[in-house]
Amino acid sequence: MKRCCDLVYWKHKDGWDVYHRSECQPINGTWVPDWFDNFVIEDAPTKAAAKAEIASRHILGLCLVSAC
Repeated sequence: MKRCCDLVYWKHKDGWDVYHRSECQPINGTWVPDWFDNFVIEDAPTKAAAKAEIASRHILGLCLVSAC
């Protein structure tokens, strides 16, 4: 069963981006986004901040992350 919010957290020099796993490909054991401009969250300062923003999009257990 595929989860709605199956996400990939991607670290870069400006922070963390979050992508839908369906928009990524596994390369050498690491999930890499197909398009770096197709993010759910962009430039969160920390991974914890990115996770907190994703969590804020879940109300009453419903996933409200765009394009789920």
